[in-house]
Amino acid sequence: MELPNYKKDHVALRIYKGTCVFDTCETDAIQNMSVLDDDIWVLSFPRSGTTVTQEIVYLLVNKLDFKTAKSRPLDERFPFLDACLPGMPYFRGLKGVEEQSTPRLIKSHLHYHVLPQSLYSSKCKKIYVMRNPKDVYVSCYMLTQFLDQLRPEVTLETFLDQWLDGKAYNTPWWLHVRAFWEHRHEINNILFLKYEDIVKDMRKTIYQIAEHLGVAVTPEEVDKIAEHCSFREMKASKSTNAGWMLDHWQVDKRFVGHVRKGKVGDWRNHFNSDMSEKIDKMVQEKVGDLDLKFDYGADDLSTS
Repeated sequence: MELPNYKKDHVALRIYKGTCVFDTCETDAIQNMSVLDDDIWVLSFPRSGTTVTQEIVYLLVNKLDFKTAKSRPLDERFPFLDACLPGMPYFRGLKGVEEQSTPRLIKSHLHYHVLPQSLYSSKCKKIYVMRNPKDVYVSCYMLTQFLDQLRPEVTLETFLDQWLDGKAYNTPWWLHVRAFWEHRHEINNILFLKYEDIVKDMRKTIYQIAEHLGVAVTPEEVDKIAEHCSFREMKASKSTNAGWMLDHWQVDKRFVGHVRKGKVGDWRNHFNSDMSEKIDKMVQEKVGDLDLKFDYGADDLSTS
């Protein structure tokens, strides 16, 4: 479908059951796919801390195989279920997932009601990562710039209404977060994480994930994973920063990759008061009744 503000040659999107997905997303097949008991799923709305969570999981499951982690793209090692895009060698959708040896590592941004319902009763391990919506929005917009998806006149401010209206990739944000949080007690073997907590205490997060996966780690191993998964290392690595896309996609190379700043509260450097109020209103109206609090970062970013 044609969406306002996107370039005509952008990756096509469509509305499916009230959410915005890739036009080539294998939605029907995904809803009927087999879920294996030893699968490990990382679930999130885009730009919420998915990449660092995936890398931690990969290292824990693969006995700290840093050599492979540095030499093979994360998108190859940890397939993206939602993306089946011709010409993109590591975006093979369901096929990329099914060709893995077990335990399968699966990333998805799909909404709760679009994923296979057998996932929630399965014994497989699931991790859900969330992030405050203001930083999420800035990061989503910057990703469209890296991927050269929007018309040049579209700004961070003018794109916000479209994002809030559910007419941008994977929106609406509130529906994604609300559904997973409301059903959290019905989902078997799920760990909820907040990106802000990962940034504040990476080592604590690694221990949490390791315990959830049933993997024993030493303090020395946790230190090594934390160093490898630091923002500095993740941004510099072609493996985790989508370096392979430079050869397969017309990207804006000024953005280097899809790992951006990794800060909590960076939205304050980009928002005006009207933008902030619009997201505050959305949060209050759509998820304000939930027992969820979001960390928007300190007023003074120099101390965050």
